[in-house]
Amino acid sequence: MEEVARERRYHELGAVCREQGIHAVLTGHHGDDQAETFLLRFMRQSGVYGMAGMLAQASFPVVQTRSSHFSRDWPELVVVRPLLNIDKQAIYNMCRSKGIRWHEDSSNTDTRIRRNKLRQLISSRSNSAESPFNKQNILDICLGMQRHRAYINEKVTGLLSDYAKIDLSTGTVVLQAKVHGSGHSVTPLPHWARNAALHERVIASIVGWIRGRSQPPELVHLRRFMDAIVDYYKANLHDDPSNEHSKSTITAISTAGVSLYPPTKKRGWLFCRQKPRAGEIEKCGDNSLGDLVIWDRRIVVSVRGSNSSSAISTDLASMRWSVHALVDCAKQPWYDKIDRHKRLIQKARKHFEPSAVQATQPVVCVEIPYEDGGMHGTRVCPIYAFGYTVADTLEARRLSVEMHMLCKTPSTGAFEVVAAL
Repeated sequence: MEEVARERRYHELGAVCREQGIHAVLTGHHGDDQAETFLLRFMRQSGVYGMAGMLAQASFPVVQTRSSHFSRDWPELVVVRPLLNIDKQAIYNMCRSKGIRWHEDSSNTDTRIRRNKLRQLISSRSNSAESPFNKQNILDICLGMQRHRAYINEKVTGLLSDYAKIDLSTGTVVLQAKVHGSGHSVTPLPHWARNAALHERVIASIVGWIRGRSQPPELVHLRRFMDAIVDYYKANLHDDPSNEHSKSTITAISTAGVSLYPPTKKRGWLFCRQKPRAGEIEKCGDNSLGDLVIWDRRIVVSVRGSNSSSAISTDLASMRWSVHALVDCAKQPWYDKIDRHKRLIQKARKHFEPSAVQATQPVVCVEIPYEDGGMHGTRVCPIYAFGYTVADTLEARRLSVEMHMLCKTPSTGAFEVVAAL
């Protein structure tokens, strides 16, 4: 309930900010909120990133599944928390002294909510400096964790730049599998995995980017990936990890919505979105040219008139388009075009992703007006699938498809275009 309410608030706030050209949202988060966040994440066994708590300034979370107002051209919308290091009681005192009225959320006293239960615990036991619930002690720990996080971020960015191949067109990441020397590790590991803290954050950055989430995944999910990677090298202690006859029997591991595939002779460790179930990803339909939609909560998609056209013709201006999950297309009457498109790609010997990756890719379709014997209607035609455009339709209709991942690319810290075709 809390998470749903939070997403709804950010959805509404984000929509208003974009309509009004507002670039920053100031919140009333204070020191008590920070202490509660720390303890909640401590109970969830979060690592350094989780227990660093909330930042004084952070990117505004994008949670909506569709928005015609979303634009990469606007300055980044941020959340600013100016009261984060101020005690809640001090804020009460200031309001009383200045005659400022405030609103108290009645749900804050509901102890069925975990955060509220912690709030009461902190209030009753935080007076003593020796208390583990002392708010100032907790805030000091958060500040120290934030310094560690900044240092680790710098190191992780370098490791991703050197050892990760980030494929913007498929939303996948391949980490180098080869081992060059053993370093100080008992088990020889790739350079990016030798330090446990950096190993954890490399995986967390990749998983967060693929999922389209700014919040780090829980440590229990990261450990599943980390343990599988270390176990793989232990099983192949004297073998080349890329050897297809290696001793390890590890298969794909899926958790937190992301799948990890072991290295093969041709590539390293492959991370991709977990293969969706039929109906899992909501169709984004009835869009106009120029709209941007967020598909699968991770990819921003837009269809426009091509740059070569000086003006959009009437039929294009009224055209509608939609985004589908490949897994939901098999029973559609237009699937034969996708199947033919797939065979043409394979015949041209272009790089073709494994089926697990194909299943996570969007299919973009347009509704094309037609007239037949005095009857008017529209027919649905796919224009983009398997990372390539269905050229005949796209060229005939003078359209361009553009996509980018919702989260910033971890190795560059910037939004980058997935496809502009």
